[in-house]
Amino acid sequence: YFQKKAYAKVPALLEPSLDKKPHPNSYRILAHSFERMKMFGDSRRVWQKYLKRFPNDEAAKVNLKRIETKVASAGK
Repeated sequence: YFQKKAYAKVPALLEPSLDKKPHPNSYRILAHSFERMKMFGDSRRVWQKYLKRFPNDEAAKVNLKRIETKVASAGK
């Protein structure tokens, strides 16, 4: 669904798997899907959860920082 830009279908498939420690790409695809739907708070939550499991992922840190900027901008 992500590749077909059907982002709204992604959360229902991937969100339930987060508590089962899925493959890192599940977190990434879910977070990016939320971002593309402008659901920045949900995207931030997923990146934070991902970084708890994989704290050394520098790309994820950059993505989280970008999302936090968007969350701050949306709140203004």
